Amino acid sequence: MPFFDLEVQTTTHDPYSTVNFNPADLQHELRQTYLPFINITDEHFLSEHERFITDDPRVRSSITRDEHDAATSNDDDDEFYYLISSFYDIRTKIDQLTNEYDVLQRKIASLLPHVWSFSSEKIESGSYCGDNVYLKRSILYEQANFDRILAKEIDDTLKQLRTMIYQQYVSLKYQTLWFKMKIDLYIHNLLSNNIITKKLLHTIEILFNFQRYRTRDNFFYIYTRQLLKQTIDLVYKSGNYDQTLFIINHVLRCPPGINQWATNFVRFLIPSSFEILCSSVYIHYVAHFLATLLFPIKNRDIFLQNWLGENGESVPQLPTTPSASNQQQQWMLIDADGQERAALLRYDTLNEDDLIAILHQFNLNYLMKVLFNLNEKQQQQQRQPTYENTVRILAILDLFVEILCRGFDTYSDSQYKQFHKHIGKMIRDCVHVCRYYVDGVLQHLDINDRIRLRDHYFAYIYRSVENIIRQCR
Repeated sequence: MPFFDLEVQTTTHDPYSTVNFNPADLQHELRQTYLPFINITDEHFLSEHERFITDDPRVRSSITRDEHDAATSNDDDDEFYYLISSFYDIRTKIDQLTNEYDVLQRKIASLLPHVWSFSSEKIESGSYCGDNVYLKRSILYEQANFDRILAKEIDDTLKQLRTMIYQQYVSLKYQTLWFKMKIDLYIHNLLSNNIITKKLLHTIEILFNFQRYRTRDNFFYIYTRQLLKQTIDLVYKSGNYDQTLFIINHVLRCPPGINQWATNFVRFLIPSSFEILCSSVYIHYVAHFLATLLFPIKNRDIFLQNWLGENGESVPQLPTTPSASNQQQQWMLIDADGQERAALLRYDTLNEDDLIAILHQFNLNYLMKVLFNLNEKQQQQQRQPTYENTVRILAILDLFVEILCRGFDTYSDSQYKQFHKHIGKMIRDCVHVCRYYVDGVLQHLDINDRIRLRDHYFAYIYRSVENIIRQCR
């Protein structure tokens, strides 16, 4: 039987009494005692992240800006931007030539059957013989007709194809190889020293910027994302917390569909011990990692202005009051629980699959094992359960729950129902593991610590359940 049921309930310390139980005050007490360095308000959070990301994607952020760049207003003069932008322009021209080549080929294919045409002709002739009998002879033959106008048009089209291939396409191919060689050499020099420099971070910044340009050339995306993987691997290998948050901020400002190529660029750094997890530096990192994923993404529309189009194409939206014909043609998706999901086509925000894939990078199960000493490798060095450690764990879990619940408000549209379920599951997992841990710790405490710990635990449960119920409503 749980220890809570054996506890003698008194009026003075009744956890359900509105006089003695105030979850907000208990939360404030935990924050001021164990997490005074945490401030996750919108104003403070966004102001801190201004050094990771800028309002203008063409301008360096403070984390990538060198001292000699302070007096420079134009950030497009650096070597790598010139190389990658030239590579992009050439690949775009190749794509345009390829489309023109396909158009001319289709034109020739449509004209060829009409250059030669065949028609059946009939010749008849007759006369009277000596016996005054009229005789007639008919000859059937097939006549071939050659259309010189169409033949000349095909010849002119073939000349255009030859000019396109030998004078433009081949030249652009050589330019592509030349710029690719220069870019590979540039990246090799950056990675050869295994040192993270502002120049390397700015290179990542530029590569992410070109992921937001729209092009039909898949080779450009494949190649630049290979470069991103090489550079980002070095950052996660020997970088600090701020540099990893810098990468995550750029991933969240890429076009929808990042779960297909950029999920591996979002990596959660896990602690090796309970002491590291409870340190102020790591808790600050975890809070900002979650807040970056679940808080509103600042200036996402500005970063995607090149991807949406130079003329500002409007984002497709479903009508608020669809007509009867639209209602009949609209598809309705059904999730695994039988709930209806509206099939929305959105370009100005991330897809639900993107958010779920990124949220799964937050390794909550590993953090639970470290917090509650559940790792098999640490069984030989079991921590003695104390009031201070347990309340500190409650403060950390309460911080996780508060940030996770912000995801409900940030992504409140109906298309994010599955994402809400994933957030709710994380909150429930925290509550379930904490329930049995606190129950065991209470057996080793005196009556005063037992009452205080129980109050903090019920306050944590109350806030978690309240947020889930509020979202269900």
